Amino acid sequence: MLGNGGRVMFEEERQVNGERDLAAWNQEQIAEMLGDDNRYFAGQRFGHSPTKQEAVRHYVECGGPTDFARRNAKNPRFYRS
Repeated sequence: MLGNGGRVMFEEERQVNGERDLAAWNQEQIAEMLGDDNRYFAGQRFGHSPTKQEAVRHYVECGGPTDFARRNAKNPRFYRS
């Protein structure tokens, strides 16, 4: 499961040729963290309209980064050839 430089990699990620475009990856993940769906569920959890920090906290604590990686491991728009 460890890749180059000791970085943890998903098995699916190893199967994709090229390097990950981290700027695109991070931009998309931030959009998901601050998107309407996540803000709705964060609001349900906190009982009020969440701040940006609360929305990010909810996303992280509820497994958002892991789910994002699973869903996008083979997405070609996040990889450079």
